[in-house]
Amino acid sequence: MKKIAPVKFSIPKGSLEEATFKILEESWTKVRRRPRTYRVFLDDPDIKVKMLRPQEIPTLVGDGLYDVGITGQDWVNENKADVEKLLDLEYGKIKLVIAIPDSYRYKSLDDMILAYAKKKKILRIS
Repeated sequence: MKKIAPVKFSIPKGSLEEATFKILEESWTKVRRRPRTYRVFLDDPDIKVKMLRPQEIPTLVGDGLYDVGITGQDWVNENKADVEKLLDLEYGKIKLVIAIPDSYRYKSLDDMILAYAKKKKILRIS
């Protein structure tokens, strides 16, 4: 009988790492990780897992280097990856911050916007 190739599964490292492990363990499998590596092992030997940067996952799945992956919809959109969304796991919502140099004297974003408007300056946000 011909053996089926293992499923290549990519999961995000970094800020989504622990939440991803938790979802996997709560849903169906024990997760083990070797210290100082990006190799992760599940109880199912037919699934090979690798932790990658979330922004790389959509492209690698789309190119067929991985069979399935967990990543953010933002990275799928940004990379214009040719992948099919199977499920919204509804975790890892991003947090946005507004940062300005310490040398600026504004106490709030409103103060900054008003000051720019009074001086007829263009406020550039990127």
